[in-house]
Amino acid sequence: MGCNGYFVFTLEKTEDDALVHGRMFAPAIGINEDPVTGNANGPLGAYLVKHKLIAVVHDHAEFTAVQGEAIGGQGKCA
Repeated sequence: MGCNGYFVFTLEKTEDDALVHGRMFAPAIGINEDPVTGNANGPLGAYLVKHKLIAVVHDHAEFTAVQGEAIGGQGKCA
């Protein structure tokens, strides 16, 4: 495919307040799994807006994403 990695996510609810739980894999550039990455969650925000999964208010949209749980860390983007 010619890409360096891939980001998988779910909107499944858990006990925290996050909208998204994600995992970023980039073995082609030596990163088995990234514990937190704005380079994945930023474009995800555009996807969420396009598919009307988050609201845009006054040209602003926000969401909380959790990443890294599967590898013993926890990153949070808001």
